[in-house]
Amino acid sequence: MWLVIDNGGHAVKSGLPDAMRTAATEAHKAALEHARQQPKGPGPVDGNDRQQQADEEKRELAAAALRRAADSTVLTVPNCTARGKKDTRGGAVLVGQDTEKPPSDNEDVAGRLLFTRSLERGYLINLDTQQLVWEQTIERFDLSGAVTGLVLTTPAFVPQEIQTATEDLVRSNLGIKRLLTVHPAQLAARDADAGPFCIVVDAGFSFTHVVPLMDGRVFEQAVRRIDVGGKLLTNYLRELVSYGQVNLQDETQIVDVMKRQICYVSTNIDADLAALALLERQPGLPVRERIPLVDRHALEARFTRRYVLPDFQTIMEGYPLPPNTEPEEVLHLRDQMLALRGECFMVPELLFEPSNLGMRQAGLVQVIQDVVDLCPRELRPILRKNILLTGGSTLFPNFAKRLSNDLGDAYNVRHVPDPIRGVCMAGRHFAPAEVEQDQQTQNQPSAVGS
Repeated sequence: MWLVIDNGGHAVKSGLPDAMRTAATEAHKAALEHARQQPKGPGPVDGNDRQQQADEEKRELAAAALRRAADSTVLTVPNCTARGKKDTRGGAVLVGQDTEKPPSDNEDVAGRLLFTRSLERGYLINLDTQQLVWEQTIERFDLSGAVTGLVLTTPAFVPQEIQTATEDLVRSNLGIKRLLTVHPAQLAARDADAGPFCIVVDAGFSFTHVVPLMDGRVFEQAVRRIDVGGKLLTNYLRELVSYGQVNLQDETQIVDVMKRQICYVSTNIDADLAALALLERQPGLPVRERIPLVDRHALEARFTRRYVLPDFQTIMEGYPLPPNTEPEEVLHLRDQMLALRGECFMVPELLFEPSNLGMRQAGLVQVIQDVVDLCPRELRPILRKNILLTGGSTLFPNFAKRLSNDLGDAYNVRHVPDPIRGVCMAGRHFAPAEVEQDQQTQNQPSAVGS
């Protein structure tokens, strides 16, 4: 049995190849049909009959497990483990899915977790953590001991030592005999039915890659990386909030959820910064120099996002307040409420201007243009018209619009159908033989991720 895993820094997305899903369904049908054909009725049962009955039950259980796995499309599991912050005695470790909803009756655990992630800076470093997460993934498919082949996504430029350690983990620790690796950009292009020539912008948890594909293969010498991803954006928002309003230095998970709920990309950063500066100057201006009250209220509504933090007693999850909420309606929440303005769009702005954080790297627009210029001249017009966006950090509102505006009319920018699960879903369409063929292609000098 083959399994497909898109191994992201934030979460593991997994599923069965379509051929396996079909086989599992047929096995389930065959087991049910075989059971229906067996004679039934009262009477003595000898040893052979008991053994035959036990074998039938095992076959039915195995077929049912395959069927449940086949019914699953893409399973998403956080790629981490966690302990309670007050746990100093080596208590139980929460793995993967269990880190999202820890026991609410345990005050040492609920909402107060220290996380250990499998990937650091996008590469597999914590092998023990990764093994626990992958084992949970396999168990949730009811496939323990049944997985013999693994299709695994790996990023560009993986050091050989990490590749070797990954192979040892899969084959020795998990007992999976066959490992086939593939670059996620290739699967993202398949998910979007993008054709043989395109550029994939993969803005994930650890970093952002701009990957050109030539005839479906990664054009290695033109791949570029920006060291900005979802993790850095979360940390930046945490710093802004902690130094500006309330200390959330130890609440990375809360800030990560808040980021995904209230942050957005500015479509005109210069105009928005000027308007925000005008709004924030108003209290210190003489009355005669202030803008009309109606304009001030319009700017407040445009920029202000109010967010309620969890207290893990009556509020278990943070949430943004609707824009039209009256202050009197939320007086009881004032101790749990944040009011954010520029933070909401300046955090995703790092993808376009890493220099805002002192990083000596070009932003996404410049990197895309550079990647196109590194490709063969005759293919550049085709590549400009086929820019694909994938990864969770491309899901900020206005992301595609801003990128398209900044690149200009010569470029066509679009999201893949599912920026989070699309890579895994495309991987499911592989048959094992097709994966092997792609693996052989990737081993050629112009490919990466093998």
